[in-house]
Amino acid sequence: MRRALLAIGGAAMVAAIVIASGGGGGETDAKAPGRIVALGDSHTQTGAYLREVHRRLGSTGEALGIVGAGAAAISRRSGEVMRPAPDVVIVAAGVNDVASGRALADITEALGNMYTAAKAAGARVVAVPVMPWAGYMPAARRAQLTADTAAVNAWIRAADVDVVPVASLGRNGSLRREYDAGDGLHLNASGQRQLGALIAKVIHP
Repeated sequence: MRRALLAIGGAAMVAAIVIASGGGGGETDAKAPGRIVALGDSHTQTGAYLREVHRRLGSTGEALGIVGAGAAAISRRSGEVMRPAPDVVIVAAGVNDVASGRALADITEALGNMYTAAKAAGARVVAVPVMPWAGYMPAARRAQLTADTAAVNAWIRAADVDVVPVASLGRNGSLRREYDAGDGLHLNASGQRQLGALIAKVIHP
């Protein structure tokens, strides 16, 4: 079922706005941001990594995850979680664009639009690069998809945003077994918590 959710071949998109509240008992102090929202695709839909961010930082905010969506579609829906204005916007998008063969210029334009809109609202942008996903890639396309993923991630790391170091989630281009939900693409509960921990550390070291 999870493979059908990625937009390879134009799968239908499903959106979810998840209220991800802090659970209390986190690593908080007065300097931590109060409202943190997340924009993304199926990695974001459950709001799991954002809940971990909130737990650690004592923050609040929603996650908008659109299954199968590329960065342009996510950008068009971003206003749904931008009111009231957040302190931080997490953007985790790009894998569906790469999988669909979209041009690098189109992908980076859409990502850039989200970054610009968030900054215009007074928010800090925290970008999650495309995470390791070679285990999901079709063997015949793996070399090209790997190269395209690297190009998108290089652009993200060069952008004027804070970037989450996600290399520790993978090994040899694939998700680490302990973080893999079983399809080579999606994070399991442990992986979502680890991603949340990495994001929280970027936001508030």
